[in-house]
Amino acid sequence: MASGCKPRVLLAHNFYQVPGGEDAVFSNEGRLLREEGHGVVEYTRHNDEVRGLAGRLELARSLRWSRRTYEEVRSLIRRESVDLVHCHNAFPLISPSIYDAARDEGVPVVQTVHNFRLLCPGATFYRDGEVCEECLSGGLGRAVRHGCYKGSRVYTEALARAMEWHRAHRVYRGVHMVFLTEFNKTKHLKFVREQGCVAHVKPNFSFPVNLSESRRSNGRKLLFVGRLEEEKGIKLLLDFWKAQDSKCSYELVILGSGSLERAVADCQSFCSNVSFLGRLEHGCVLEQIANSEALIFPSLWYEGFPMTIAESFSLGVPVISSDLGNHGQIVRESGGGACFSVSSSDSFWSCVDRVCSRREEYAYRARKYFETNLSKQSNLKMLDEIYNMIASSRKGEYL
Repeated sequence: MASGCKPRVLLAHNFYQVPGGEDAVFSNEGRLLREEGHGVVEYTRHNDEVRGLAGRLELARSLRWSRRTYEEVRSLIRRESVDLVHCHNAFPLISPSIYDAARDEGVPVVQTVHNFRLLCPGATFYRDGEVCEECLSGGLGRAVRHGCYKGSRVYTEALARAMEWHRAHRVYRGVHMVFLTEFNKTKHLKFVREQGCVAHVKPNFSFPVNLSESRRSNGRKLLFVGRLEEEKGIKLLLDFWKAQDSKCSYELVILGSGSLERAVADCQSFCSNVSFLGRLEHGCVLEQIANSEALIFPSLWYEGFPMTIAESFSLGVPVISSDLGNHGQIVRESGGGACFSVSSSDSFWSCVDRVCSRREEYAYRARKYFETNLSKQSNLKMLDEIYNMIASSRKGEYL
């Protein structure tokens, strides 16, 4: 890469079958880099490839190392004169073989760490309704015992063996790991040191949101947006709500889909102040957020970096969050909301009353935090600093 030139970046991402926040971040960062004059090349795989016997065999081979990825990425780097590889999700089809491909072409690698897959086969540090970190203290065999990947001991053992092989062969050596929060970085510090990685912290971001209608909340509307699954805290939220129904002066609006849709529908029939709107288009979701007093984020696991929080802050909407993991740290650090204990309904309702009674104060801090940390301008600055640091490093220092 010539001095002073923007690096030509290969963005890599393995799409899951169910779309999620990682896909949005991959798309957002690609758009951001292109808008700022970076040459961007994409290498993607999709879990829809895992169909039939041939697809399952390909998956089994890719868990450890993918010949296809290695050859395709090396060829792409040479053909497109790539200066840097930035990988988002490599699991399961791309695999860490992408790092070897880049190393063998003399190109540095950045890996955004969206979840806890490097430490936990289930990627969530969550099991049986609560946070679980047994794999950190007792090794990956604990996950096998519990069948933490896809609820299967067989699948979990295959993945755990691949993870152990990656660690033993230090396939992550020299990779620049981008963690979304200090909380994430702290959880991975031992791994980073043992593997010889380089650690950075850069949050996700949200593009500016321009809505056609002004805010029109009645001062009572609270919003939940997300998958309707136990780990997202929806059942906990419903329990809190049902216990207060006759005394509750707030309205709860729920957006999303998942296995607990029936429980949400039942609560709607039981509680007069609960509305279930199902899954909406992204623009409609943003309208709902903008016209709420606060976003409720009751997740029971550590999360990665929830885009709904970034989008709420961009709209000046406070967040009432469970006091756990990344989302808890973001809300506490920003001052753009309040955190409650998942074991206490009193703690939850105290947060609701406090945020709604002082909403403008919390809304101001939420928006200020967005502008300073989560806007495209602030994110581009952080991303360029990482890229420039890599470019200015002595050639081969991190390879």
